[in-house]
Amino acid sequence: MIAIHVKYLGPTTTKGARIKAYNADGLSIVRSRNCNLDILDQYKEVAKEFVGKSFPDEKCKLYGAYTREGMVFVLQDRTYEVELD
Repeated sequence: MIAIHVKYLGPTTTKGARIKAYNADGLSIVRSRNCNLDILDQYKEVAKEFVGKSFPDEKCKLYGAYTREGMVFVLQDRTYEVELD
């Protein structure tokens, strides 16, 4: 399963606010925060861009959920069914 984490990076003394997407393999992208977009919309855009650059052959849907840091997205066709007792 591939999980894509997306989080907000606050401004520093040298850089403005940014959005970072990353996975457990250490792949990541960082984009400047676009204040004209709702934060959720920008999280979605950055996650889509991350999938496009990291997995260019994937044709899938992303499903997202909120986390303490921001959001996590999973690729639909990379999921597994598990029965819970």
